[in-house]
Amino acid sequence: ALVGALDSSGIPWVGTEGNGLWRISTDTTENFDETNSSLRGNNDQNGSSYVFVRGLAINSQYIFATAFRALNGYPVAFGDLSNLDSPSGWDSLGISDGLTDAEGWCIDLFGSLVAVGTRTNGLFVIDLGPNPRVKSDDTSIHYTTSLGPLISNDLNCVKFSPEGDLWVGTSFGVSRLLNGYPRFSTVNLPPGFGPEVNATEFDP
Repeated sequence: ALVGALDSSGIPWVGTEGNGLWRISTDTTENFDETNSSLRGNNDQNGSSYVFVRGLAINSQYIFATAFRALNGYPVAFGDLSNLDSPSGWDSLGISDGLTDAEGWCIDLFGSLVAVGTRTNGLFVIDLGPNPRVKSDDTSIHYTTSLGPLISNDLNCVKFSPEGDLWVGTSFGVSRLLNGYPRFSTVNLPPGFGPEVNATEFDP
């Protein structure tokens, strides 16, 4: 497993490199991949069924997962937690939503916002509006070292604070976007820490 999270019912989910997404109940496991969800493989190593889930975020209604280099150009799959066993319960985010890079690497949610970090092309923040299945009201902003500015375009992690501030860990340090502000600022790290930052977390 590469990444894991609990849904609102306390059920663990894990993403894998090549084997898609797994839901682990008390006595069963269920796999979601290109055959039964909107996740898509990347054809990098083992063909179109190689579903590489590197990022995972869950709110009370939906699960969002990145499908790294998804062949269809839609690197974020999301599913309705109450309807995952039906094709109608799944949808994707990608080119038509303003997410124009297929290297979805990390992801987080805050309200109607979904932040998707890429491997080498910065950050996309998409406002999905009140219903993520309705695409007509979606808006997207692409942040990079020249538009943002981020400290690096090579992102390792994205995380919203409880107040909605967005923290971005990169190969060369940390950038932070305060809730309601238009531009990122660089966070100075303590001496001897970093510069590569792979995870962030918040206490109360």
